[in-house]
Amino acid sequence: MRYRVRGVIVRSENAAKPAAQASKAVRDWLRRQPNVADALDYGCGKLRYAVDIAARAKRVTFVDSAVQIMRPQCLLGRRTTILDLVKQRWPSSRVLDAGAFRGDARMYDLALCANVLSAIPSRRARLDVLRAIRQRLKPNALCLLVSQYRNSDFAAAASRPDAEPYQDGWLLRGRRVASFYAPLGAARLGAMARHAGFSVRETSLHDGAALVVVVPEADPA
Repeated sequence: MRYRVRGVIVRSENAAKPAAQASKAVRDWLRRQPNVADALDYGCGKLRYAVDIAARAKRVTFVDSAVQIMRPQCLLGRRTTILDLVKQRWPSSRVLDAGAFRGDARMYDLALCANVLSAIPSRRARLDVLRAIRQRLKPNALCLLVSQYRNSDFAAAASRPDAEPYQDGWLLRGRRVASFYAPLGAARLGAMARHAGFSVRETSLHDGAALVVVVPEADPA
């Protein structure tokens, strides 16, 4: 996704990590889940967890920005696009951009939103993402939220000459583009989820990452 902040464009897709840098804790959590009909990978990035989530579901919907899903890049060891790779490897699954996802009607049994919220330089936009996910979850569906709250990149960001404090993170200006990092721990991630209409089922910390499992709260009668 892209956001205009202080006169520059933050391209959050540039924060995506490859499958080779997948978190063992996240992969283990996905592997422990029962098989489901429909799963959602919101902010699929470079398909970091695609293999594990696809193993749990008959159908997966992979969601990211239009730019991210259509640009050629290195994915799972080959240069291709997310659209082409998903079509070839998981033909029963599909790829949507964020706008199409908001207008879609499919409901999900399992969802993953990994390392997405910390790259969004807007609290309102983060809540919008969480609410959009919640609206597409079946009752009792599990959603795993993941956010890096401590790593060497965050530590280095604060000391960079081009770093600016912005909201709850750091804006890093480049010549043409900018990036944003917010170290969101488990407490803040859980608070955002509750604000968006989730109940927190469990939280854990693994190697500087916060993992928060949430379920959608029932709508008031």
